[in-house]
Amino acid sequence: AIAPTRLRYLSKEKFQGLLGLIPGFGVEIMRLLSSRLREVKPADFSAGLYDHLTGALSRQAFDIRLQEEMERARLYQYNLSLVFLDIDYFKNVNDTYGHARGDEVLISFVERVKAKLRTTDLLFRFGGDEFVLILQGVDQSRGPALVQHLLDDISATQFPGDPPLTITFSAGVSYFP
Repeated sequence: AIAPTRLRYLSKEKFQGLLGLIPGFGVEIMRLLSSRLREVKPADFSAGLYDHLTGALSRQAFDIRLQEEMERARLYQYNLSLVFLDIDYFKNVNDTYGHARGDEVLISFVERVKAKLRTTDLLFRFGGDEFVLILQGVDQSRGPALVQHLLDDISATQFPGDPPLTITFSAGVSYFP
């Protein structure tokens, strides 16, 4: 559906046989399919569920999904982490290089964050340079390490443009229950 290709088909039996031969094969296929689906822009931005600039879920979607995710975590008895991200000194980027460059940074930031997320993780644009992550199954022992890993990756990235910029963010993590 994303690009024209010649399709080859496996019978159900052959496919199940492959899954049995290669541990983690099914998980890897699902990861690849999910990453390809993320590349497809949502068709209906007009519903207000996606941020028009970055493609992240909107604050309106956050208000809806947070309650749903908390109910799901309560029902299935798993942990949930809520991570607030705020790009450091973003106002200086807009003031120094202009709002178009600021938009480029926001778009690149969201792309970098999405590239590090699992398929079950949700990224929302909460405000101008503020974002929220909902991470299913992440508790107090894993939350800070995941945020630090994300920060290390983002701060090691040169954001494109003239001149290239290095971006950092501040984060806060909350846990449910």
